[in-house]
Amino acid sequence: MAWNFDTMKEALSEMEKVDYQEFIKAFLSLELSISNRTILNQVYQDYMDEDDLSLISDELRVKVDSYQDEVQADMTDILEKLYLVPNKALILLWI
Repeated sequence: MAWNFDTMKEALSEMEKVDYQEFIKAFLSLELSISNRTILNQVYQDYMDEDDLSLISDELRVKVDSYQDEVQADMTDILEKLYLVPNKALILLWI
């Protein structure tokens, strides 16, 4: 199997379905460089105990939202340029 974004995402999704706890622990271990199982178990328990604790930082989520807003604005701009005449009248496409 060639590893690319799609195959990795599919594999990660399957791992999460099979054993969520071990999946999260592996993620935490990689991202936080935790090799001690006792510490890893405590960090996992802390994560599970906090309802508002996220694996992905809020700052990164805000950036993603901003990027998505930029893409949406760009797409809207492109579509307006493609389908609207200067006086903003919609050009009808006949199929």
